[in-house]
Amino acid sequence: MTELHLAGLDFQHFVLGPWLAPLGSLRRINIHAADTRSAVAGSLRFLTALESLELDIGDLVGLRHFALSFTCFDAEGYAPLARLTRLQHLDLSRICGPMPECLSRLTQLRFLAIDYRGDFADEAMEVVGRQLPYLSHLTRLQLDITTDTALALTTLCHLNSLRCNTTDGTALPAGPWLATLQRLVAPSKLIVDSLDALASAPQLERLA
Repeated sequence: MTELHLAGLDFQHFVLGPWLAPLGSLRRINIHAADTRSAVAGSLRFLTALESLELDIGDLVGLRHFALSFTCFDAEGYAPLARLTRLQHLDLSRICGPMPECLSRLTQLRFLAIDYRGDFADEAMEVVGRQLPYLSHLTRLQLDITTDTALALTTLCHLNSLRCNTTDGTALPAGPWLATLQRLVAPSKLIVDSLDALASAPQLERLA
């Protein structure tokens, strides 16, 4: 079987996950949900042939929480995200394809986690960096720090939790964004390299 169409779902918490493992040859999934307000989440690592995930967003406009793991879509594969305008929690874990170009439309996001495992990390973080300034309501963020994403951090004035890593030696920038930061989880070298900037983080309570 290469295509799966699910229609008329009426779940408060619908999970895409290991139950799909026997369907490893799936190339297309189409979901039409009658009522799925809580979450669409799970790992798609079993679906190595998956090329398209289509959600009938007309019935998912109230979705608040969305998580995908082990995905390698092309840019168009993330197109449905653009219509989840009430989304507050987005977790993209262990993704290896192009980054979504529609993150800037998710202006209600409070939590964003991006764990990129592909071969084009610089390009991926450049895409993220361009879009972060539009996500002004973010309070929790997890991503790699590069020149592009570091610059974008300075626009996030409500951020209170940051979990980050760096592969190119980029330090955290100084600026007003640090006034609300309460929790920072980062490699020791990144913390040491950023000490001058962190001196202007008066609410910082946890450093790990």
